[in-house]
Amino acid sequence: MARTSEIGKRAKPVRALGRIGLRAVRGQWMTPSVAVDLARAWRQGRVFRLCGQEAGERELLVLSLEDDFIFRNKTEAFLAAALRRKGWRVRVVMRDRATVLGRAYFRAFGLSDFLYLSDSPLGRSLRRECEEWAASALDHARTVADIKELRYRGAWVGPQVLATLSRTLFAGCIDLSDPAMSERLRVVLRRTAEQVVSAEGILARCSPALGLTNEANYSVYGPLVDKCIEAGAPVVQFIQPWRDDAFIFKRLTRDTRRSHPASVEASTLERFLSGTWTARHERRLREIFAERYGGKWYLQGRNYPGGCRQMDRRQLEDEYGLRRGKKLAVVFSHVLWDANLFYGEDLFEDYGEWFVETVKAACRNTAVNWLVKIHPANLWKRAYEKVGGDYAEVELIRRHVGCLPDHVRLIMPEDSVCARALFESADFAITVRGTAGMEMACFGKPCLTAGTGRYSGLGFTRDSSTREEYLDKLRHLADMGPMSEEEILRAKWHAYVSFDRRLWILRSGLCRFRYRKRGRSPLDHNFLLTVGSCRELESAEDLRRWSRWAASGEVDYVEEDVLA
Repeated sequence: MARTSEIGKRAKPVRALGRIGLRAVRGQWMTPSVAVDLARAWRQGRVFRLCGQEAGERELLVLSLEDDFIFRNKTEAFLAAALRRKGWRVRVVMRDRATVLGRAYFRAFGLSDFLYLSDSPLGRSLRRECEEWAASALDHARTVADIKELRYRGAWVGPQVLATLSRTLFAGCIDLSDPAMSERLRVVLRRTAEQVVSAEGILARCSPALGLTNEANYSVYGPLVDKCIEAGAPVVQFIQPWRDDAFIFKRLTRDTRRSHPASVEASTLERFLSGTWTARHERRLREIFAERYGGKWYLQGRNYPGGCRQMDRRQLEDEYGLRRGKKLAVVFSHVLWDANLFYGEDLFEDYGEWFVETVKAACRNTAVNWLVKIHPANLWKRAYEKVGGDYAEVELIRRHVGCLPDHVRLIMPEDSVCARALFESADFAITVRGTAGMEMACFGKPCLTAGTGRYSGLGFTRDSSTREEYLDKLRHLADMGPMSEEEILRAKWHAYVSFDRRLWILRSGLCRFRYRKRGRSPLDHNFLLTVGSCRELESAEDLRRWSRWAASGEVDYVEEDVLA
């Protein structure tokens, strides 16, 4: 406590939080390290407070409903403050007035206009309506697919509810026959319906031209994003990609609401396809793969903490005891409980069912050797969430498949087999919409998809419109023909645009990573400013490009092709 008080004497924002001391603020502890970081944010953010501009007519609504993710608060404030300098009026939506720490970080960047979901309390009749709707929806739902289609007051809440429950339970499948699961589902349905009503209350008090958020899904954020779009305000979602020094921006509209934020729109891809693929493009694509799997960037490298092993086809066959002479297919599994069900349409009810049915099909098809790669991100995601026990994939195989035959082998996350080795050595990729599918196609290997929303339908994947069609493709996989030169070229252009041109390279700030081996830390993922004066801020080209794109109405943030 003494340490916090000493810092408080030197920093006005920390003094304002002195009454909180070391009490929890919505799960976030006001520790000395957080106090130091907040004081630094106020020092660094002074440039935005001094160099602001009077609010104009355009209103930006920042959706920031969590108080315990400092990186998210700071990056949202940073991007919003850049738009404020261009005359935007910035308003920040927060969950309630107890979000003291989050408000302090936004104020550090000169943003002090807050709206609170809790300021639109639900009366008794509305709460009863939400409760009755949740009970009725659950009574009429027979399958997970039925739940997925649920809408409430215009918001597509079904995928958000299922994904929230899956994420909370770290489960790949939702079993509606389990009474305990049904009760949990009813509670999440009711709370999500209440979020929809609260979101309507927010939109009744403002008239945004644009929304901004880092997270656009799950039961907390999904309803507010849907309601913004319904009100005519597209929402920009930004995420951090495979590089530590970049962000990706996607404008979510009625047409793109279910697109992955890192996806490439067909119109964007076609614009690049009109150009000429040169030796410089080919060299840059090779560099990208080398960087992604060579440990250059922390964000991508944490999937292979000890480095990844490059292996040829013969070494893979020897490593996993596969008979030579057969074609080799790789099933690239997703993290079954994380960030699923939002994007596009799925052939199966959830990732768990897709995984089970795909492994069963692999077991039946003895003409092909199969490697089932459990996503290596399971390693750090499970450690971050303190998840123990068997992997969800292993549990599903044990419960629904049994012992795997000799021609089907698992690649565990700990195996550190480099994904690039599989791209080069295998013959087929199977996924719902994983990044590995679009990468492997660059090596001329067909990718079978089981869902839309990322890169299917762009002319280089083998897509299916039904699960029966998909399973039939797996049944006759050995007879599938190779990719054409045109398909491979489209795949390369897509990867180049996705991994390179879709990135907004950050110059006015930097990201810092100090993750624990297990568990969370409030500053494990942090953001710091690198501009310190109004002159530097005015000449910051990255912020100029961001502000120009935000006002443009374009769906994908894309840099021009410098290699043309």
